[in-house]
Amino acid sequence: MTPVTITNTKDKDVTFDEMSIADFNTAIKPKVHGSWNLHECLPSGMDFFILLSSVAGIVGTYGQSNYAAGNTYQDALAAFRVTEGEKAFTIDLGGMESVGYIAERNLGEVLGAEFFGTLSERELHAILEYCCDPHTPLQTPSTCQIVTGIDPPAVLAARGVEEPYWMHGKLFKPLYQMLSATSNMQSNSSDTVTNYRELISAAESLQQVRYIIIGGLQTRLSNSLGIEIENIDPSRPMHTFGVDSLSAVEVRTWFRNAVGVDITVFDILGNSSIEQLAQRVAPTSSFITEALRRDE
Repeated sequence: MTPVTITNTKDKDVTFDEMSIADFNTAIKPKVHGSWNLHECLPSGMDFFILLSSVAGIVGTYGQSNYAAGNTYQDALAAFRVTEGEKAFTIDLGGMESVGYIAERNLGEVLGAEFFGTLSERELHAILEYCCDPHTPLQTPSTCQIVTGIDPPAVLAARGVEEPYWMHGKLFKPLYQMLSATSNMQSNSSDTVTNYRELISAAESLQQVRYIIIGGLQTRLSNSLGIEIENIDPSRPMHTFGVDSLSAVEVRTWFRNAVGVDITVFDILGNSSIEQLAQRVAPTSSFITEALRRDE
C-alpha cells in the first residue's frame, strides 16, 4: 500500500508513520473534541444537529490523513446520535463552485478536482434547508450521512477522465450501478431545458402542463437513478424510488430550470406522489401562458 502522507507545520510532506502526534492532534482535535462537546452540551430533542464534514474522510486526501480521520469521526458521531433517537446529519462536502477556500485560491487542479463534482452555493443552501427542517424525519445510520462531490464513473467517462484508484474499492461499487445518459445530458442539457419550456409555453390546458411535468420527472429520475422509465409509477412519492436529500437537490434544480417553479427539498422528499406534486406546481409555472393562468 502506498503510504499516506501529511503536510506538517513545517510545510514538509512526511509519511503517516513518520508524522508526530502533535501534527496529528493539530488537525483532529478540533473536529473530535468540538463535535463531542456540542453533542454533550446541547439539549436533547433538538430540531436539527448538523456536522460539517468533508469528502476527504471518504476518499482520503493526499497530505491530509489526520484531517480525513477527524471527518470520519464526525460521520460516526452523527450515526451514533440517530441510534440514540436524536436528530443528526453529517454533510461530507466536496468542492464548492464559486465560494470557499478552494474556489477563492484556485486550488482545484492541485487537489485533483478533475475527479470530483462541485456543489453550488444554492445547492448547499437547499441541503441545509432540508437538514434544518424540524419536519424532516429522524434518520438512520445509513441515511444521516450526505456525501457530495463524488461523480459516478459514467460522469467521469463522459468528461474523458480516468477513474481514480480509490473508486475501485468495494465502498464505491454502487456508483457503477448508476446508469446515466451522461454524454447526452451534458451536450444537450440546455436543449432539454428549452424543450420543456417550449412544451409548457405551447400547452393548451393545465392538464397538458401536468402531463409534461410528470413525463419530465419520470425521464429525469430514470436517467439519474438507473430505473426503467416504465417502472416509475407517478402515483408514488419520489422517495420510494430512492431519491435522497442529495438527489432531491438536483430534482429541485430541474424544477427551477425546466418547469419555472421553485420548490423546496421537503416538497420533493415528502409523501406527495409525482402526480400530486405536478398538480400543485403546474399553475405556478412561470412558462405557462397568461390565458392558462387566468383559467386557473
